[in-house]
Amino acid sequence: MFRLTRIKYQVLFVQDRIDIILHLTPVNLQQERKEDAPSSSDIQKRVQASRDLQYKRHGKVCCNADLSIEEVRTMIPLTEEQKSFLQNKAVKENWSNRVQMKMHRLARTISDLRGEEVVSDEALWEAVAMRRGNSGLVKKKVVK
Repeated sequence: MFRLTRIKYQVLFVQDRIDIILHLTPVNLQQERKEDAPSSSDIQKRVQASRDLQYKRHGKVCCNADLSIEEVRTMIPLTEEQKSFLQNKAVKENWSNRVQMKMHRLARTISDLRGEEVVSDEALWEAVAMRRGNSGLVKKKVVK
């Protein structure tokens, strides 16, 4: 019994350190690149724009992932509905505080990549979907 409990704890410990879980589908490398797919240059511009937003918000060169818990709470506010959604998800999925903070930071980064001033419901839902490893999960609003 002790061994099984120990193994379960070790699995939870490892999962606690993983930020994003994505299931990818295989692609045919022989096919032409889709026209609507962003180029590396386009992605690089979006990343730089999001880093500029983070610099402007924090007043220093700093990524969202580097923020302390207090900085996350004060500099990356969530609406009451978003807090409730994240808390309910954390209880349902048995997430630690560490995981909740990661989801908060990830949602802010997703919003930064979209050029949004505040964390959107869609960004928070996408962060949660990435944690669950279900990138195909679609939901537009956190609140009902």
